[in-house]
Amino acid sequence: MPAEQVFINFLLFLAFLFDLGLSVFLLLKSNKKENIFACGAISFCVALWTLGILMFRMTTDIRWAYFWNREFIISSGLIASTFLHFVFSYTRGKTSLFQSILVYSPNLLILIGVAIPGAMIREIVVRTWGKESILGYGYPYFGLYWTIYALYAVYLLFRSYLRTTSIYKMRLIYILGASISTSLVGAYFNLYLILAGNYQYIWVGPYCSFFMVFIISYAIVTTRLMDIEIIIKQGVVYSSMAVVLVSLYYIIARASEAAFAALFGYSGFWTVAPSIIAVSIFFQPTLSSIQAAADSIMFRARYKYQKILSRYSHALTQPTTDIDRLANLTTYITRKAMKLSGAAFLLLDREAHRYQIKGAVADMKHLSGYFVDEASPLIEHLKETRKTLAKDEIEHILDIQTLAPKGRQKMKDLIKQMERLKSVLVIPSISESEYFGEPTLLSMLCLNGKTNEEPFSLDDINFLESMADQATITIEYAIILKDLEGKREKLIESEKLASLGTMAAGVAHEIKNPLAALKLFTEVIPQKFDDPEYRAKFAQLIPSELARLRRILSDLEEFSKPIPDTTAPFLVKEVMQKTLQLLEPQLKKSGVKVETELSDVPEISGSSSKMLQVFMNIILNAAHAMEGGGILTVSCQLSGARVQVVIADTGTGIPKDKIKAIFDPFFTTKETGTGLGLAITKRIVEEHKGIIEVESEVGKGTRFTLSFPVS
Repeated sequence: MPAEQVFINFLLFLAFLFDLGLSVFLLLKSNKKENIFACGAISFCVALWTLGILMFRMTTDIRWAYFWNREFIISSGLIASTFLHFVFSYTRGKTSLFQSILVYSPNLLILIGVAIPGAMIREIVVRTWGKESILGYGYPYFGLYWTIYALYAVYLLFRSYLRTTSIYKMRLIYILGASISTSLVGAYFNLYLILAGNYQYIWVGPYCSFFMVFIISYAIVTTRLMDIEIIIKQGVVYSSMAVVLVSLYYIIARASEAAFAALFGYSGFWTVAPSIIAVSIFFQPTLSSIQAAADSIMFRARYKYQKILSRYSHALTQPTTDIDRLANLTTYITRKAMKLSGAAFLLLDREAHRYQIKGAVADMKHLSGYFVDEASPLIEHLKETRKTLAKDEIEHILDIQTLAPKGRQKMKDLIKQMERLKSVLVIPSISESEYFGEPTLLSMLCLNGKTNEEPFSLDDINFLESMADQATITIEYAIILKDLEGKREKLIESEKLASLGTMAAGVAHEIKNPLAALKLFTEVIPQKFDDPEYRAKFAQLIPSELARLRRILSDLEEFSKPIPDTTAPFLVKEVMQKTLQLLEPQLKKSGVKVETELSDVPEISGSSSKMLQVFMNIILNAAHAMEGGGILTVSCQLSGARVQVVIADTGTGIPKDKIKAIFDPFFTTKETGTGLGLAITKRIVEEHKGIIEVESEVGKGTRFTLSFPVS
């Protein structure tokens, strides 16, 4: 067999494997979807047709030649029927049983025709260039059937093109182009030339058909049906490269064989063995390098999106509660990268059960602050499908599918809401985190069309969905951080209330003394009103005792106020003095003597109210550790560029095995303690960029050392 015929057969075999593999993939992927199943059937029939032509060319047994000739005629007839079936399901959404029977019924006649001797094939003649089939009287009718089916399928596609809009119109242009060009080439070489008596070029059709099957298959399997431009580019570029490389290596092998024959007078397998080894080593690396170069040149948009996505991810690396920044960043990047006429970010407000528009830009800027209720059709649809929603896809469904009145109204409501939001595309951010208990729609990115009116491509959608995934993670962190912050404030407040209760007991004791004195004086004054000395003592005592009560109650009121979340410079010395003043009654009641060494030190930056809470927690713990009385030593001094505070007691001390756990939440050695005081203390100290350390010895006491940077 001539070398060029071997090469043609080899390519036919590759086309057969491709079509067969694609058909298996589609049929497994169909999941009861009629259009995907029909496309898989097309691919399978094309694979059988290609195999029939290949075996017809290769077989030397005339009986097998008749068999394979009949096989590829039957397969060719099925290609026309499956293609029309696909077009029906693509343009109408569903094919009825009657339509399916009508579409496939001619194949029964074809099957009968090939079984009747002379009806489709009179005889097979071996020529110098190969085998030729002399056609029977029924073959022209077969040609008429194939032509009618092809024309009717193209008509349905063209009619659908006239009715549809946006991205589907663009896709149908390419599907029509691929179908018409492939049908014309295939029909010319594998039908009309055969009818004219020319069988030499029956191998051309399979090469064209597998390209059409590839385009249509990708069209119906991908989420957005298909990104035609990219698929055609990839198909043409990669297929062309593969063919060129295979041809080049084939030429090298033949040249190697010819060179050996000329030099050594020997030809055979061993003369091409070095070329085969070279091909096996260099083919894949060469193909990969060329593909990478082609990608960087022809698919620049994809590489641009990858760079933008990398920068976007980098900008969101730090957990934050600033959702407005996320919204503004997202809409700014998407609008600039994709040249959009408008973009907006809808964020879930969990308390109000609605979504608020943030970061709206360009034509959608007037929507800022607009709310979408959680029970709206758009939100419910996104929660149910968890997929990107395109307005043109909804319109396409309304065009091609027969929906129940309720379903049709639902689609129309979605379109209305998208129009109110000035959106043609909505990308949801769905959280699967266990923190929320169930899949939760956290946000949506709503986009208007591109300024150049181009439809959104598959690369566009992939880019946007990747951004949505990044946004989901950031929003999850923001919500969790905000919740934790709220819980922390509640814990601080609860711990403060516990401290307040302790203080109140001491204050009550302190109030009793001046009240008892006042009561005594008021009871005795009627009898001793004329006593000048008594009146003088009374006049001196009343103001001082009232001032003492006022100070106690004022301090208690001051401590009871909510802690403001403000940051300002303050003096640690003054906060410590105020703390000791507040706790003076309690410390006296516990028999604790206070020794202070408070030096004048520079200000630190933070919340003086929170720092008061820190000192109070530590001092109350110290008082609790010195139930029988003891000495509390408090000092404040400058150590380098930091203000150092030391609070030491002569209490029971903390065992070594427990000292590492004292800052853990809910760890406590008190019977009535919450175990949160020191955990909150440590958190507040760290908020002030401070350090807290503890040293303790059982039976001798505990020493807390706190240090803060100077403001």
